[in-house]
Amino acid sequence: FFELDLSPDLPGYIYTDENRLRIIFVNIINNAVKFTKKGGITVGAKLDQEDVIEFWVSDTGVGISDEDQRQLFKMYGRVE
Repeated sequence: FFELDLSPDLPGYIYTDENRLRIIFVNIINNAVKFTKKGGITVGAKLDQEDVIEFWVSDTGVGISDEDQRQLFKMYGRVE
C-alpha cells in the first residue's frame, strides 16, 4: 500500500527550493520502495508547534540498525 497522510492545517503553498525538496523526496521514497517487500509506505507532513512543516516517510521495510542510523547523518553517510 501507499498512503499519503497530510495534516489539514498545512498551508496551501510554501516558499522553498523546489528542486532540492523534490530530490529529497525522490531519494527517501525510492529508499522506502527499495527496502519494503511487504506492507507499505506512508508519506506525511504536519505543522509542528513552531509552525515548521515536518515531512516524514514511514515504511514496513527491514529497518536500519542503530549503528547504521548514526552513519546516515554524517556527510556522505551510506549503509547497505
